[in-house]
Amino acid sequence: MARIPLFFACLIISVLVPPSEITAQDKPDTFELGGLFSLLLDKPADRNVLIPGIGARFTFNPSKYVALETESTFYQEKDFGRPYPGDLALTGLVKVNYNGPQLVSLFGVKTGVRSGKIGIFAKARPGFAVFYPVYDCLSGATNVSQCAAIRKKEFAMDFGGVLEGYLSNRILVRLDAGDTYLRFGSTNMLYAGSGVPWIHYPYPANNRHRLHVNMGIGVRF
Repeated sequence: MARIPLFFACLIISVLVPPSEITAQDKPDTFELGGLFSLLLDKPADRNVLIPGIGARFTFNPSKYVALETESTFYQEKDFGRPYPGDLALTGLVKVNYNGPQLVSLFGVKTGVRSGKIGIFAKARPGFAVFYPVYDCLSGATNVSQCAAIRKKEFAMDFGGVLEGYLSNRILVRLDAGDTYLRFGSTNMLYAGSGVPWIHYPYPANNRHRLHVNMGIGVRF
């Protein structure tokens, strides 16, 4: 006899509560597509510069606790104009080099926990950054015709935390905060009238960690 009330209870729940509401908390939708606004704190010439950017993110959720994602952000182009940190009495520097990243693309994983309304995750995502304009000369260059503005691609790495809020079964808002490591590497720069036809321009301080904050919205499907 006890099975009859249990049967009717299950029937009432199945009618009043859609199946999607029951399962939504256990497993998220497989895919997410979203846009983001980013702020990257850079320090050219040891001064703080906040670089804004916009981007897009695609996420694959194989489970409730782990997600694979790719993200690309285009940043506002910056020409910082930092002087060479050597002898400033030398004249004829073609162009100072380090400028902010034009593009940062990352591919990695986030893992954490989520409930019906909120999710908290850690993330680690390697990738690459593209800097532009970066002025580079051929090895052994003796005149400016052997130098040009190039797009310089370098290694990037992103670590941090993610806070997600689920507005509905389909819509989410997301806040990222953490550290982005951008490698810049070295280039060849040209001096004129200094007795030094060309020099190798390594600047290890450009291989630095930068604070970032991203705010975005996404759609799950």
